[in-house]
Amino acid sequence: SGIPADFAVVRMAHAIMAPIAFVLFFPFGAIAIRIMSFRNLVWFHAGWMVFTYVVVLASLGMGVWIAVVTDQIDATHSIIGLVVVGALLLQPVTGLVHHLLYKHRGRPNAATYPHIWWGRAIITLGIINGGLGLQLTENTTKGEIAYGVVAGFMWLLWMAVILLAFIKSRGKLEGETGEAVFKNEKGTSSTERMRQPEFGGHGLIQETDSGDELPRFSSSRPVYA
Repeated sequence: SGIPADFAVVRMAHAIMAPIAFVLFFPFGAIAIRIMSFRNLVWFHAGWMVFTYVVVLASLGMGVWIAVVTDQIDATHSIIGLVVVGALLLQPVTGLVHHLLYKHRGRPNAATYPHIWWGRAIITLGIINGGLGLQLTENTTKGEIAYGVVAGFMWLLWMAVILLAFIKSRGKLEGETGEAVFKNEKGTSSTERMRQPEFGGHGLIQETDSGDELPRFSSSRPVYA
């Protein structure tokens, strides 16, 4: 039946939307919850990631259509794309469970680290798959290099923030988002905001007779969603 007339437009849209989501939007959402500090940061993070996932779903629909039209549904890029998008479905579930349990316990829980590490692994796989997609469509060498440079820079920036946060957080107990590792001003950290009832705080901070503040719950390390 031949190639549909709008094939080039759909392929271009897929080639733009998927890289933007995995190379820019997902890493930005992960970085933002570490270095930003404002009211409802957790919900901003959740909303941003859900929005990005919607972009990914739209891109997936285009990608499946392209793969069917070109008989490439069994290509490595196509298979990995389906796996990545399916695996990301776990993120809002583990993220919500982590948040609800953290509000009551004030410490990491069974959903915390699966949410963090699963997200990192799957998003990284999605970034790599973007390069495979360029190879599949026989993109220009300049295009592949440009993608590699931008994707590599964003991934390294993301990993650098993770590493810096880990180094700065050693021996500290911070709040749910972890941005207090970078923000030292009184009243701006998530730990400070845990005092406020509108953020779901349930007396997670108590004062000693000397005026020092101690968390009611203990944790071996801060939480970074």
